[in-house]
Amino acid sequence: MFTAISTRVQSSRRLEREAGRNVEVMWLTGRLVPDHKTIADFRKDNGRAIRQVCSRFVVLCRTMGLFAEAGVAIDGSKFKAVNNRDKNFTARQDAAANGTDRGERRALFAPTR
Repeated sequence: MFTAISTRVQSSRRLEREAGRNVEVMWLTGRLVPDHKTIADFRKDNGRAIRQVCSRFVVLCRTMGLFAEAGVAIDGSKFKAVNNRDKNFTARQDAAANGTDRGERRALFAPTR
């Protein structure tokens, strides 16, 4: 599970591949390569214990002062980038379509004091 967290790999099948490819994982597992079903069952059967270990790890990091006082928001949104002629606009085309010029747009987004 540590490997899944440290490498940001969540899929059981990818973790199975990682166990056979990653040298650190091979060392940790003693060259054992668990099947994806074994990994998925382990997660399912030990979910509560995994959450407890993670929460204790967070508490440990806080007591050691490893976390900064900052807020972080994570959003899982995914957007498909499209850059074909119909959807690609120059600054002039954009201003004509929106009826604004660059100076007006800067005033709209200027920080308030």
